[in-house]
Amino acid sequence: GSPRPFLLPWRGQPRSWTRDHGWEQRGEPNWTYEPIACGDCQRTEEQVWHGMELYDAHCHLQDARLGNETRRMLEEARQAGVRGWVCNGTQPKDWEQVHQLAVRHEGVVASYGLHPWHVERVGSKHEDERGTRHESMRNPEKHTDAPDAEPEWLMLLSRWLSHDTNACVGEAGLDFAKKHAITQEGRENQREALRQQLRLARAFSRPISLHCVKAHVPILELLKEEGPFPMGVLIHGYLGPPECIRALVQAGSSFSLGGHLTKIPEGKAQAIVKSVPVERLMLETDCPDGLLKNKAEGSPTESASAFNHPENLQEVLVMVARMRGVEAAELAEISSKNARAMFVLPS
Repeated sequence: GSPRPFLLPWRGQPRSWTRDHGWEQRGEPNWTYEPIACGDCQRTEEQVWHGMELYDAHCHLQDARLGNETRRMLEEARQAGVRGWVCNGTQPKDWEQVHQLAVRHEGVVASYGLHPWHVERVGSKHEDERGTRHESMRNPEKHTDAPDAEPEWLMLLSRWLSHDTNACVGEAGLDFAKKHAITQEGRENQREALRQQLRLARAFSRPISLHCVKAHVPILELLKEEGPFPMGVLIHGYLGPPECIRALVQAGSSFSLGGHLTKIPEGKAQAIVKSVPVERLMLETDCPDGLLKNKAEGSPTESASAFNHPENLQEVLVMVARMRGVEAAELAEISSKNARAMFVLPS
């Protein structure tokens, strides 16, 4: 039979959204790429690309920065070979939006969680943020001020997981970066919020997606204390020490890699990519964040007004394949298989 095509064609520079100019190309990528002929397969380069199936293991399609562009963005991403997206909520007030995206758009999987950035505001008090937004929920319980009651966000999260049987938990996690000037009490609040979400993931048999910044050892400790997690743990956008990856894998973690890798020295980025076992590797955009940076000209492609596009998962694929030293088509197949194994995604 015909040999299998082994490299994807280049489809252009990464795209970003700006409020003034809409979606635009953002300069040359920080890696080189030359299309390779398909030999005797008699398929055009465009057919080779569209034969690929990619899955975005972590994104935020509900983000207000994307405005009303979601439907068009997803269609453009589908044309670039993306077949599924795990859309992560970050706080109670966006969980309804995440749910509606999953209902309205084929291939979108909902994930509900409390991001560490919002723990201090939401997680430390019994704050009811439902308002009239959560119309999909039936018979919500009344708010209670009992001193031993669970936080309102935790009860609401449990009800969302009961209601949406395909949903995941996340984005949860820990962020101890100095720029947040977090106190010791704040760290403990983050740990407790993550512990509760890990327990929900186990109780509901759901995968959980984690944010991990300057907190790799504390997250590892919690995974060991609360695990195992039969449905899997995904650490998204990992930029931590490559030497920590082995222990996190032993604790049940997988990793989704994306454009954030271009924000650290290339040597460290390559070490991270090569340290992740191939059976634990997925791809992400983290849209609207995670836009790949332009290192070829020494200036970033990402600015305060530039947002990532979901179709840029193709650029992530080529970048990660180059760093691992493997064929892009091979990595597309393996990473997609890993994503479908963890999440309820279309095949």
